[in-house]
Amino acid sequence: MLQIDPGEVGRNMRASKNIGRGRLAEKSDVALQSIRNYERGRSLPGLVNLVCLSSALGVSMDEYTGMKGKYNIPQ
Repeated sequence: MLQIDPGEVGRNMRASKNIGRGRLAEKSDVALQSIRNYERGRSLPGLVNLVCLSSALGVSMDEYTGMKGKYNIPQ
């Protein structure tokens, strides 16, 4: 089983793009408190927020969650 911390992956992704939580909240239309909770591991984003956050950062959802390349799924 994979050990992935989506909050840490999301936080690192945001930091690598030099975007603060407040700016990400504005760009994604996701509440600042929700982003804080995701990054601290207190909750997980639902599908809609996951789409909004990954889009705001310009990455795919699997990149945002740290799942890119973890599974080999035939196309």
